[in-house]
Amino acid sequence: MTKKNRKKQKKVKQRPSGNITLNSLEDIGRFTGRFGNSAKESSADNNVADFANTGHSFFVKNEDVPEITLDAFADAGRQNFINGIAYKEYFDMARQNSKNDSAESRITGFYLKTTYPGLITGTGYMRPHLKESDFQMGFYFDWTTGLPVLPGSTVKGVLRDIFPLKKNNDEKKIAKSNYLAEKLNTDKSLTLTSIEKLENSIFEDKGDVFYDAYIIPEKNVKIFEEDYITPHPSPFSNPIPLRFLKIGPGVTFKFQFKFKESKIDDILVTPKDKKELFKKILLDFGIGAKRNTGYGVLIENRDWMP
Repeated sequence: MTKKNRKKQKKVKQRPSGNITLNSLEDIGRFTGRFGNSAKESSADNNVADFANTGHSFFVKNEDVPEITLDAFADAGRQNFINGIAYKEYFDMARQNSKNDSAESRITGFYLKTTYPGLITGTGYMRPHLKESDFQMGFYFDWTTGLPVLPGSTVKGVLRDIFPLKKNNDEKKIAKSNYLAEKLNTDKSLTLTSIEKLENSIFEDKGDVFYDAYIIPEKNVKIFEEDYITPHPSPFSNPIPLRFLKIGPGVTFKFQFKFKESKIDDILVTPKDKKELFKKILLDFGIGAKRNTGYGVLIENRDWMP
């Protein structure tokens, strides 16, 4: 780093941290980040809470992740920052809406909440584990904020998988087509051909836009929990507990989309129709890894319903 860059770095004013509740996971003792400011510094601006980058600690420092109760973070009166990034402004794409946008062209979304046992995302991301007690699977964090997020590409993939795919046999294509036709509940019946055209309109041809789903801070809701899988090497040996990180139950995500109208033959599928369809798919099929064992199940958060 040059002297010029050092001078610039000194001029950057760090946001003062707010009062947060930080409870370590059971058997986990340490967490490093920008939580160590004095009480005087913390009270310098009561409308600001600044949190450290959890993803950096998980992957780069190979440290355990705390279970965070975001009481201060959930305070509606605060402007919350993570590593200097304004959290809501960073994730909430509705800020791009203008007064001139029609109701049909605005970025919109809905709020869904995790249930027990929670949600797992990013298990394929490699993380060094140095001892048996370390987390044994990867996890997906937003690069900038370090908080868990469901990438728009993941949301898009889960939704598209419910549409008839070329790799599906005829029986599965028909079953998927019937499911989608029932959930869309249009005045006119949708055939398999119509559903395939709708898929192309949504996912191809400069179709709808899928944004990252981000966590909505709520008081007394803990984001992180740990869990174990216990494979048996053989019927005569003891199980080997493998520890992994998950998003706990009761965490609310905001799913965000920008829809356009799709005209399929003489049937008009509106943005409102698509929004309801996508919500029903996520409620029926969930999202994330290990869904066949109960993870990734979502319910509506009625406290956040429009």
